[in-house]
Formats: sequence, structure tokens, C-alpha cells
Amino acid sequence: MLWTNWIKAKTLRQGVFKSYLLLGALVFVVTLATAIVVLYSIEDVFLERMLARAEQNFKTDKPLPEAIKYYSIAETPVALAQRIQTNAIADLEYIDSGKNYHARKVDFNNVQGWLVLDATDYIIINRALQEIIGIFLLAILFLAVFYWLLAKKMSQRIVRPFQFLLKQVEEPKVSSTDTQDIEYQDVKKVAVKLLQNIDEKQRLLEENILFNQGISHELRTPLQIIQNSVEIIKSNDENINSAKSIRRLQSASEQLESIVLSFLWLSSSEKFEGKSNVNSSIDDLIARQEKVTTSSSIAIKAQNNCPLNIAAPKEVIEVILSNLLQNALNHCVVPSIIEIATFEVGFSIKNDYHQNSKGSEGFGLGLSLAKRLADRFNLFLSVDDSDSEFIVRVETKANVSRS
Repeated sequence: MLWTNWIKAKTLRQGVFKSYLLLGALVFVVTLATAIVVLYSIEDVFLERMLARAEQNFKTDKPLPEAIKYYSIAETPVALAQRIQTNAIADLEYIDSGKNYHARKVDFNNVQGWLVLDATDYIIINRALQEIIGIFLLAILFLAVFYWLLAKKMSQRIVRPFQFLLKQVEEPKVSSTDTQDIEYQDVKKVAVKLLQNIDEKQRLLEENILFNQGISHELRTPLQIIQNSVEIIKSNDENINSAKSIRRLQSASEQLESIVLSFLWLSSSEKFEGKSNVNSSIDDLIARQEKVTTSSSIAIKAQNNCPLNIAAPKEVIEVILSNLLQNALNHCVVPSIIEIATFEVGFSIKNDYHQNSKGSEGFGLGLSLAKRLADRFNLFLSVDDSDSEFIVRVETKANVSRS
């Protein structure tokens, strides 16, 4: 409907403002229509009372008023007779030769006829209708200004608490004690509760950030000790460089370092400058997983022929790739092929899977950490698990370049 489309608004204040204006217009229209109906009703009552007094005079042989004449049934005017044929009631109204008549049927002492009132000079509503509408149009100018001011004022008062809450959501710096300016008690209770929840969420968020930063820094110390110890062992014995346990320890420490640095990026608002090559990270990841995939009849196929650089730290790219690949290894069908592909705006990992697939859980933090890291650097992580294929895509529009 037209009015429902008009009342739509982008903001609550606009909606309230338009609602008040629409209400004012409806009130004016209803008032005008009611006033005209009342005036016509008063006029009809006045004319009916004139006919009632004339009927009383007719029954008591008193003279009739000058404007009222008596017609016997045989003398019934043609216009009245035609009106009787379409509306057989005691009181009738009809027009004859441009004049307005009101008629009442009388039956007294076996004498039947009609009392006919020439109401032309008594009907003033039709003659004054234009003046009445003009007066209402003048009134509407005043009412329009009044309702416009009222709508503006009420929209401000109604929306003020919600604007206050919106400001707290956007800039959570004001405490709940500043809600004293909210005059509506029910809205005030809601505002206080919401602000308390916002304060609590903000406090927990800050605590989580501090915890992530603290635990990441704490992990770096023993990690550096492990890495230094490995280097010392390797330098003291050249033959140990080929030992599987040393290679695994060194690889695990490198992965752990990437995870620690990624957590530090999550808890930091610092902007990363530069870009990291995704292709080399994919090659390194496949090389580390070669022994695992060979023993489990799982092949990793890289379609890595599209050069790809992303505006994110190298360690973040490595953690995202590692967690997504670990997820694919845990839930893929055995034997199967896991495909890692780069394309113009990102990369993807695809594997066959079934609902009951099981595998070792590994120590990766899975899709959750990958999703958070992707969001942190304006990357888009999407999942498609239709047709027994599980495909994870990480892509971006602004942060990808060809080289």
C-alpha cells in the first residue's frame, strides 16, 4: 500500500516522525468528515422538527407554516410520486425544479396526504460547504505546523534513549550511571542492563586479549630454549642432523613458533605491511606432510601454478594452511587425494569425505583458528561440503596480487 511504503524509513527517528505526521493527517481527515456529517444531521433534525410541528397543527386544525403545504393523495406532486415509487417510507426528500423538498405522509381521521416543506431556504450546509471547507483548509495549515513540530519533538524524545545506546555500542566509554537523562523508566532499565552487558563483554574481551598476549609471550621463552638446544646439539654432532627425531623436533618447534606469532597477531591491532608468498608455504607444508600421507595412503596434489601473494604475515599463512590441511587429513576418505590449488584471488583445499570419517586429531586448532586469522587480515574463508566433497576456500579481493 502507498502509505506503508511512505512510512518506511532508514532510521527509527524518521519512522516515528513520519508516523506522527500520518496520524495527524488521518485525524484531520476524520475530523473534517465527522464535522460535515454532524452538520448535515443537525440540519435534517431541524427540518424534521418543522414537519413534526406542521403535522401537529394539521391534526388540530391550526394553520400550517408558510413554507409547508398539504397535498392530498390525488394531488401528490409528480416528483414526489416518482420518489414514492422508489422509496416507500413516511419521510422523503426530493428535488423538483432545482428546489429541495422534504415530505411527510399524514393519516388522520381517514384523511391521507403529504405535508411538503420547501426546504430550499433552510438548507444552508450545501450553500456554505465551500466556506466550511475553506475554514478547514486554513485550519489545516495551523495543524500541519503544529503536528510537524509535535512529530519532531516526540521523535527526538522517543529516539533519544536508542541514540544513547547506539553511541555506547559504537563508543563504549560512558558508564551506566549516565542513563539518568533517559526519562522513560522501562527504556531506562533496558539501557542500564544493556550497558552493563556491554561493559562486561568489553572487560572479558580485554582480559582475553591480555591473556593471549601473555600466554604467547610465555610460550616464546621455552620455545626459544628448545630451538637453541636443537641448534647446539646439531652443531656438536654433524651426524645427528640426519636423525629423524631431530628433524621432527625442529619441524614441530617451527610450527609452534608460527602458532605463537599468530596468536600475537590476533591480540594486536597493528597493521601488517607487505605481502607473503603463498606458493612457497604450500610447498613447505606438503614437504612436511610427505611421510604422514605416504603411510596412510593419502596423496596431496598441489595445483600451485598460479603465483599468489597475500597481505598477511608468513606465519599466519602457514598456520591457516596447516590447520586446513590437518582438517582435511582427519576427515578424508582413505585412500584419497587432497587437492591444494591457488587461483587469482586465493587458494582452496579439497578432499572427499564421509560423515563417519575419523582420524587423528593432531594438535592444530582447526577451522576456528583459521577463520579468526582470515578475518583478522580481511580474508574470506568459506566452506562447501556438498556432494561428498569438502572444499575450503580462502580468498580476498583487495589483498591479493599476481606476481
